Amino acid sequence: SSPMKSSTPTQTPLGDPTDIPTKSSPIGSTARPTKNPTIHQTKSPTSSLGCCSQNFKDCVSWCGTTKLECLSCGKEKNVAWINGPKTGCLARHDDCTSEVNSCCNGLTCIGDK
Repeated sequence: SSPMKSSTPTQTPLGDPTDIPTKSSPIGSTARPTKNPTIHQTKSPTSSLGCCSQNFKDCVSWCGTTKLECLSCGKEKNVAWINGPKTGCLARHDDCTSEVNSCCNGLTCIGDK
């Protein structure tokens, strides 16, 4: 049998043929996904932002250098965490009878004490 002839002619190519790709690109990614970022928490700095104090004015080091260590030191030690050493105020057990509003933050002058 003979090939059939079409009554419509084919169009003439408009330009040079393109090169055939030498590598096929993957449709899906074959790379392994990366892990989620890990958050590393560090210990809070122990700078002048705070310290352990027995008199609400001066810092002590014998009860730790962090807020957690200070507050875990024990109630019998009578310590508190303050925002660093203070100046210009009266410490715990200082006489405040003539300066009732001069106590360091966290303290209250009581009567004649």
